[in-house]
Amino acid sequence: MERLTHTQDVKRLKQVIPFKLFINQDQNSLSWYDVMPLDGAAVSGIPYQHSIYHLRDKLLKAQQPDPNDLNILAALLLGQGDRLHPPDLWSKLAELLSLWMANELTGNGNRLLRMQAARLNYYIEALISNSEDYQNSILAEHNLPGSKPWDYVEHQESSWWISSGSPSLYRQNQQDIQTWHLALPTQLDPLPDGRLAVGSIYSHGAMLGNGHNWQRLEHSEPVPLVFQHEKHLYFLDHFGRIWRDSPREYILSAACRQVHFARYSDGRVYCLDNSDYGHITIIEMGTKSYRRQSVLPVRVCNDITFGVSCYYLIDKQQGSVFKFDHSFIFLSRVLSFGRGKGCLLDPVAIHADSEKISIVSWLSNKLTTIGLF
Repeated sequence: MERLTHTQDVKRLKQVIPFKLFINQDQNSLSWYDVMPLDGAAVSGIPYQHSIYHLRDKLLKAQQPDPNDLNILAALLLGQGDRLHPPDLWSKLAELLSLWMANELTGNGNRLLRMQAARLNYYIEALISNSEDYQNSILAEHNLPGSKPWDYVEHQESSWWISSGSPSLYRQNQQDIQTWHLALPTQLDPLPDGRLAVGSIYSHGAMLGNGHNWQRLEHSEPVPLVFQHEKHLYFLDHFGRIWRDSPREYILSAACRQVHFARYSDGRVYCLDNSDYGHITIIEMGTKSYRRQSVLPVRVCNDITFGVSCYYLIDKQQGSVFKFDHSFIFLSRVLSFGRGKGCLLDPVAIHADSEKISIVSWLSNKLTTIGLF
């Protein structure tokens, strides 16, 4: 067997990936991140003779990442048999990788470079995880049927979730599981009239229904969010524009390059743009105004939910739940990145009710439930 990494114990390997295959695999997000450090995999034939620390320090000094450096360090870390210590400099590199990833999420961004930066970020976060500190926070964990879930809500005495596969929408009640094929949905939002809005960042328009009859909300662009405000139905499209549905009328546009997720609460729309590093955009429906809000230490915010006197945010790349007060002053965080208990693996959706918080991890198909904090 060819030389692997400097800490790899060959006896525990389950999979050996040739370096050329590792760097030339299909750019499909459904498979690109599937193998993680500590999974028992390693890369052979890595064309690099220096330590991982040398390469780490080189990337920390870079103005722009060299894709070759990203690939080699990721290959080395995949076979890393131990946690990375001390974590401080590695955490700084993970932060920088999040920024590079976000910068490439614009319409003319480099998809491959974005995926390379995201993968290396995930590897580092998995190897500096402090999951042992948070295992007592977990109320329940289980995998959701389907593939790569986008969202999960409890609505009308049923559990609903979205899968990246086909079928794409699931509903489970005490009797059975029902499924539907609804294009490429990514978001679920219960409406006051009992219907469920099924939004998307990929498919034009949205779907509205109650599990028996589905009605399409037609629009020329993807619609992540449909919501009711002051008895009227509104929706937000992928480019941050708000429309009233009937009669159809354009209302306003927020300065968002794109909206990946969005939520409505108490007269405000919270727009989450993964390319806007460390920020979200908040639209005030009453005044038809908006503001850009810093949410650091959250770097890439994918979703937000609402407590009695706080906000809870998730970070796709840090695998944590962050608590803020209503002035967006950071208070605390729980959970960390990875596969194990107390870990989130690319969290994409979060919902809080009066008793618990539910978080969906895209890469692990996992629904994690924790108590309010």
